[in-house]
Amino acid sequence: MEQTYTFYELGYFEYLWYFIYSLYYKFLEYPLMIRVSSVVLIGLILTIPLSILILFIRNQIIIWQKKKLQKVREKYSSVFREILTNPENLNEDYIREKILDCRGRELSSKFSSSELELISKLLAEKIQDYKERHLNRHNYQQILYVLNVAGWLEDRIEKGSVSTCIRCFQTAQILDCTLRGSVSTRFAYHRNKELRSVARSTYTFTNREDPFRYMEPDTDFIFHDSDGPSIHDMLLYRSDNNMLMPNFIDWIKLEQPNNKFRIFTIDEIAFFNKTELCDDLYDYMLKTNDTHIKGRAIRALGKLGYRKMENEICAMFANSGGYMRASIIVGLRELGIRGPKIVSFYKEAYTLARREKVMMTILNALYFCGEEGRAAFHSLELAADEKDKLRFEHIKNPITNDRAYER
Repeated sequence: MEQTYTFYELGYFEYLWYFIYSLYYKFLEYPLMIRVSSVVLIGLILTIPLSILILFIRNQIIIWQKKKLQKVREKYSSVFREILTNPENLNEDYIREKILDCRGRELSSKFSSSELELISKLLAEKIQDYKERHLNRHNYQQILYVLNVAGWLEDRIEKGSVSTCIRCFQTAQILDCTLRGSVSTRFAYHRNKELRSVARSTYTFTNREDPFRYMEPDTDFIFHDSDGPSIHDMLLYRSDNNMLMPNFIDWIKLEQPNNKFRIFTIDEIAFFNKTELCDDLYDYMLKTNDTHIKGRAIRALGKLGYRKMENEICAMFANSGGYMRASIIVGLRELGIRGPKIVSFYKEAYTLARREKVMMTILNALYFCGEEGRAAFHSLELAADEKDKLRFEHIKNPITNDRAYER
């Protein structure tokens, strides 16, 4: 009986798989070290040109964005300068006509998202340029209204990713653009920590009725070092615009995992010259056992000119540590007390001091304590040995005496 054979015609795909399998099994025949080395080498060969390509593309994108921003700057800078520096309050229709004339009548009156993004960067530059000069805030808010910047940011926040939402909230703060409260509160408890933080700070920046709701005890507010500058900027903005300021004493009493927020709040009390809070801050300073909080409170009360604490803190000096002693001297010096009593206290404190920073702080306070203090400073200098005289030279020289030892 004659035997028959069946032949199958392979396609291109089957040939490709056959070639790949043959290479794979051929590769397995080599020793392990050669296989690992070849994989690493091939990875490097592919990674280096790919990285160069990515960097080149990113650089080209940055150049392209800068060119687009420069075009927007050339187109709108003059009209924005005219509107923002105009002492008269211009109406909405006039500003709209000026912007449309500058943009071009043949284009649609509705601005695209990419165009608004570039214009927002230009407006941020203009705010910084005219902040120290006469910036007409009414006209600026009219520009934001005509361009519908708030609506554009809210739309991007509603539809964008987490990173887009963070950038939009930050842009709203930079541009002083008021967003709807519901937009901020929606992300106030988001699982992403950065988005949650920036949404709350935006709410605090713009809300007028209950701006500090997310710093109350029933919220999960936790202070971090990176939060300090943003909260300070928010408080400065509210102070400059006569908006509601928080009760700093309530902030000090907030439960926090560390004392950084209390120290930050005490510094803000001194910065904003809240003299009406001196009594409460003094009582809190006496009750607390934390030396850093106590010391920072003494420094703040000294800047605020709270003379009632003089006798109390002088009595604390002998039994206090280095930081507390330095804080007491700084607080007394900030009070600007003069006379033989305080000079004798400084001299006695200098004999009790053991740390270099405390000694330098005492000598600095004594040197700037009037004529009696200057005379006591020179008497101590004459009695000092050659090594200790370097401290006195350091204090007397205005170039080297930068008070870094007081920090």
